[in-house]
Amino acid sequence: KDLKKFKEYEKVFISPDLTKKQQEADKKLRGKLKEIRDGGQRNAKIKKGKIIKNENGMEVVLFSPPPCPVV
Repeated sequence: KDLKKFKEYEKVFISPDLTKKQQEADKKLRGKLKEIRDGGQRNAKIKKGKIIKNENGMEVVLFSPPPCPVV
């Protein structure tokens, strides 16, 4: 967490390992974010598994994936 203090490491992030299903869901979410950004929403980002944008100080959800079926 202290890497942020150094200019050359300010864009380095450490992420936990994901299961195959989590990796697939994350890839789909990043693909959807790319589509949204290509459509003109440059300020869209992923936060807590949803694609959001800030509008007048409020977070607006642009995309929320359907819940995973329980097996």
